[in-house]
Amino acid sequence: MSVLARITSQIEISGLMITSACTRTAPGCIGHKIDLGAASSGVLDARSDDDTGNIACTDHGFDTGAVVDAYWDGGRRYGMNLTRVDADNVLLDSGDGDVLPAQGTSVKFCEQTDLDTDFAGDLMKALVAHCDQRACICLKTAGGTVELVLDLVAGEAQSWIDDGMAANPIAGDTIAKATLSQANADNAATIQLGILYNSTP
Repeated sequence: MSVLARITSQIEISGLMITSACTRTAPGCIGHKIDLGAASSGVLDARSDDDTGNIACTDHGFDTGAVVDAYWDGGRRYGMNLTRVDADNVLLDSGDGDVLPAQGTSVKFCEQTDLDTDFAGDLMKALVAHCDQRACICLKTAGGTVELVLDLVAGEAQSWIDDGMAANPIAGDTIAKATLSQANADNAATIQLGILYNSTP
């Protein structure tokens, strides 16, 4: 039995109206629809270096050892460790992505949610990701190496389809899990991740 993936788009540019529909089929699929709570919010009130800083905040609910993604206007850093936590402060360290912003910048941070998501990148036929808030999805190997980062703009889907213009972004990689986070401190978010793959090559 084959599963169908259909990606449709309507594009207006320079007086042109283009409607397109792309379909792919494969025997395997993965579909996640995950609700995430609101992010925490604070101010970067001390900055030791490009990947270490203290966030002054209250009511964050985090414990030492949590792994978070941090967001600010114009940037994002994922996989940061909370190395010290008290009632009004959290110390963020390491991670990857953009360097931390200037001291005094407002920062949102959200603990990563892990998803068990196993498939071989070479077998992928289609991928689509969407969130109703600004968000980040990282696809990782079993050892935790990040192979693909999807930076999601609120309400805008990202997609890839086999035999399209772009090469397979995770060719040669074996994905074992995904981590999710979102950047809105006032509202919860819903992330959707769909993958079509050849489960019987």
